[in-house]
Amino acid sequence: MRNLLKAFFLALDEIVVVAIAIYILWRFGVNISGTVIAITIVASAIWVLFVHRIILSISRRRQVGGKEGMIGRRGKVVSPLKPEGTIKIRGEIWKASALEHEIDINDEVLVIDVKGLILLVKKVSA
Repeated sequence: MRNLLKAFFLALDEIVVVAIAIYILWRFGVNISGTVIAITIVASAIWVLFVHRIILSISRRRQVGGKEGMIGRRGKVVSPLKPEGTIKIRGEIWKASALEHEIDINDEVLVIDVKGLILLVKKVSA
């Protein structure tokens, strides 16, 4: 119900524009049938709902960049973490620090936090 109400208020400006256009055309003597008016209003409402859904889906996506985009990502150890070393995530090499104990090469790690440009990681249990 709340999304329907949002969509109505988003469509309200299109409805007002159509109403003004119809009034102006009527003042100049152009007759428009009720069917054309109804189709125009329905088409505008469908367009607004479509755009609204796209915007909602984009806004709910997980952030790709920045600190928040790194937390929760998995990577592989390139040089042993004793406690610092390097890991590879999505084809990029990052400095990392193990939170618990030493982690060997090719072990999978999970990014827990980011401090500056160093990723704080823990080993993913098999």
